This record gives sequence, C-alpha cells and structure tokens, in this order.
Amino acid sequence: MGEVLQGIASPLVFDTSALFNFGHRGQLQFLLDKLASVTELLVPEDVLEEATQQEINRQFYQDLTRDRFQVRKGEVAGYEGKIEQLSSVLGSGELSVIVLTLETKGAAVIDEPEARAAAQANSLKVVGTLGILTLSVRSGWITDADALEVVQRLRSAGFRTPPVQANQSFGEYISSLGGGE
Repeated sequence: MGEVLQGIASPLVFDTSALFNFGHRGQLQFLLDKLASVTELLVPEDVLEEATQQEINRQFYQDLTRDRFQVRKGEVAGYEGKIEQLSSVLGSGELSVIVLTLETKGAAVIDEPEARAAAQANSLKVVGTLGILTLSVRSGWITDADALEVVQRLRSAGFRTPPVQANQSFGEYISSLGGGE
C-alpha cells in the first residue's frame, strides 16, 4: 500500500502497549478499522503472545488481531547484531517490532520511551498512540473533542501522558507535548 497517512510509512507494526491502547484501554477498534482500510497493519507473533497471555484478554486480542492485522514473525537473519545489542534493554515484543519494522521498512507503533529511542537509533520511523490520534483528527476520522476524550480514557487506564488542561484543544495538548508522535 506504500507511503500513506501524511508521511507515516506503511506498514504500521504495533507493539503490545499500542495494541492495548487501541484495544481494551482506549476502545479504538473503529480507528484500527480506518487504519486497516488505508495501510497494512502488522503485529509480530511475540506481541500477539504477550497480548493474549492473560485469560481475560485472550479471546478479545485474538479476535482484534485476526480481523485487522497480519500476524508475522520478523526474519532475524541479518539483524543478529542489532538484536544482541538491544536485547539487554528491550523485551521480546519490542525487539520483534523493531526487527519486523526493519524488514518491512514501515513504521513502528511504540509508546515506551526506551523502545522508541532504540527504534529511532536504528533509523526507523516511529509513531505512537498520540501520533495516530493526531493523524485521525487531521483525517477527519474523529473530532478534536473525541481525541481529548480518548486521552482521558487512556490516562484512566494507565497510559502515561500529562493531563489535558481546561479549555485545551487536542492540537494545543499535542503541541504542549512537543508534537505527540
């Protein structure tokens, strides 16, 4: 599907926390449907395994990924040095996102600062949950008010981001964070 979404590379390779943010934490399955209509969504096998470890979420994430994502295993051949270097810092899911993103030349959907830094250090394109929300507002998929509501919902579910200030628009909120990707 090539370059899409205002400069975000295709495919989008989701990490576990981003998958959770679009799943049970943020209830954003409709945005995944929109994304899947314009770009390829990938989830590494290790990420799906992490997402389905708990019985309570197992069926939900099996259904969520089956309906919207391709589940793939990144080919580690040629990336052994990078994997060895990063394995002391990152978990298996984050490593698999980086390997699959390197392989596909897409964008990693990662929110954790250490994993984002590792991906960027390997010259990967990185976008986070807030970056996809920003894109969704710009694309007209959700309103500014909807995006602010999602931020509140994610915060109440444990997503670490500063609170929205009174009378702040979503654009102002993202600007206050330094861009929000």
